[in-house]
Amino acid sequence: MLVRFEDTKGKPAWINPIHVKMLRQKKEITEMYVSGTPGWNSPYLKVRMPMDEVADILNAAMPDMAFVPDDDAAAAQQQAAGTVAATSLLG
Repeated sequence: MLVRFEDTKGKPAWINPIHVKMLRQKKEITEMYVSGTPGWNSPYLKVRMPMDEVADILNAAMPDMAFVPDDDAAAAQQQAAGTVAATSLLG
């Protein structure tokens, strides 16, 4: 589920909570580190909300899944290689 936030300049941003890797509080601003954001000037989205409130909103929108995919292409390639190796061993 996508979650709508407004950045500190009032521009709307729709965020997939799976891609939020870190929250950091700086005075009255919470910074969200969002991976996989090509085209953005910064991987951080800054919002004027308490960090706990941002975390609650993101947690409520998280899908029910046992595995959260990694955004790293190298990790995906490594996982694929492991699957091929395991398949080869099992016949």
